[in-house]
Amino acid sequence: MLEIFTPRLRLIAFTAESAAAAIADRARFAQLLSAAIPGDWPPVDLADVQGAIAAKLTADPTQTGWCGWYVIAKPGIVGPEPTLIGSAGCGSWGASPTLLFGYGLLPAFFGQGFASEAARAVIEWAFRQPGVTRVEATTFERHIASVKILERCGFIAQGVSPDDAAAPESDRQGRGRLIHFVCELPSSAV
Repeated sequence: MLEIFTPRLRLIAFTAESAAAAIADRARFAQLLSAAIPGDWPPVDLADVQGAIAAKLTADPTQTGWCGWYVIAKPGIVGPEPTLIGSAGCGSWGASPTLLFGYGLLPAFFGQGFASEAARAVIEWAFRQPGVTRVEATTFERHIASVKILERCGFIAQGVSPDDAAAPESDRQGRGRLIHFVCELPSSAV
């Protein structure tokens, strides 16, 4: 099991087994994560891709860590037992070599610094991997919380994303244009 520990969180890399259990067997999923699973898990955007993640990791287990991480609050942080609060990831899909970062928390855990803590941990993990010197992300310009999280993690806005025109209005939700961000490994660390 691939794990990352921070002061308040334990991140567990998605595996084929955990991604499959997240879809089909909630009790097994809780057992694999050794964590309580809130009733509103999974978020819709993650539910839509768990099958693809399970298939990708079944075909190539070396992608563990690159398909995503479950974000679990340690005991005593949000409740008496470890609790699944979100997910984060940094990887590429398809033929693109670009590493894209993303995250999501259940609404009950917004505004408590968990997203920044998990994001920093995943980005630091990615930069420790051979050959990784750049990570990219997108968020909407008026999604201020996400912009601040990316900036805290060292991302710099690069302007409107080429994907802005394709962003569905249901994702946009009045948040403005889709902005492209880049985080690069400092040259002193290369």
